[in-house]
Amino acid sequence: MQHMITFAISNILTFMLLKFIMDVIAHYDFFTKIGWSYFWSRAAKEAPKNNWLHRYFPMFHDAWHFATFLEVIQVCILLSIPCDNIYIFPVLVTIGCIFFNILNDWASKTK
Repeated sequence: MQHMITFAISNILTFMLLKFIMDVIAHYDFFTKIGWSYFWSRAAKEAPKNNWLHRYFPMFHDAWHFATFLEVIQVCILLSIPCDNIYIFPVLVTIGCIFFNILNDWASKTK
């Protein structure tokens, strides 16, 4: 029971840390103000993702998208644990990423 509580607390703290990173990038551009690289900036978050890699894998372009990706990974891990199947995690990540890209492409084409 103790390890389950520790696991739950560590997941909540990890999720809140990722939310903190996303919020301070989006609202305060905090990391740029303290001298961190472009990867951590609001400008990078909002920059157009023109090449194929950054369009479909934006987590490699900026910290905001990387934090979002880590949240998705965390949710997929938490959902795959009770399934007791080693293959369910990559399946959930793949389905989630494909679904997101379909919705994102649809939204970007709507004028």
